[in-house]
Amino acid sequence: MGKLRKVYDFMKGFLPTVPIWGTLAYLSWVSPIQPARSQEITPEMLNPKRVERKVETAAEAFGIQDKLSRNLEGITSGIPEPEEMIFEPHTPNPKNLKRVEQKYFQYREVLEVAKVLFAEAGNQNRENRKLIARMIVNRLYTPGYQKTLWGVIHRDNSFSCTFDGSLQWKKANWQAHKNEYEEHEFQECLEDASAVMQHGWTSGRREEKDLMAYHDISMKKAPNDKYWNKLKPVMRIGRLVWYVERN
Repeated sequence: MGKLRKVYDFMKGFLPTVPIWGTLAYLSWVSPIQPARSQEITPEMLNPKRVERKVETAAEAFGIQDKLSRNLEGITSGIPEPEEMIFEPHTPNPKNLKRVEQKYFQYREVLEVAKVLFAEAGNQNRENRKLIARMIVNRLYTPGYQKTLWGVIHRDNSFSCTFDGSLQWKKANWQAHKNEYEEHEFQECLEDASAVMQHGWTSGRREEKDLMAYHDISMKKAPNDKYWNKLKPVMRIGRLVWYVERN
């Protein structure tokens, strides 16, 4: 009897923690830990509407949908709306329409342009990406720019991704890992560059052969910026505003 009393006194110190240990034991029996399984990432999985619905469902499950809505409203309200832009009328330059262009670029040149498309405009629609490739070719035939494709891309700080050490540029040059979705995106960029430089793709837009620059709608230009003041905006596609040289 004395031994039982000693055991009881010893266990009494652990009694408050019994529910916790019991719960953990129950959970480990009901829901054993499973090894993580790799899952293929597809573009559909990254669909914003699908992701948004998953977030809402999780918020409802945890009872924090009101807090989530307030946070989202605070985030979106802090994003400034782009200024209303006035696009000037443009008559295509006859010289550009008649110019004779290189019919077929080498693969290494197409690849270099594809790297720029991936790093600069991987999140843009495919027409915008093809127009960026077209713009690079336009510069190749324009006085004041380099006379080689490599020079047009890498000199004069034309594309910030080539000199600012961005992660996307490192991924484009296989210096950083690309996930499965990014690999697919890079292949699309390669196809877009090839369509323009090897297969004669055209958008059918009258400004196409005059395009010389672009920027995202969120960019703010200085009023006295000499470079941008030499250009005029002619159209907007998605988030990109496109420019041609003033006559």
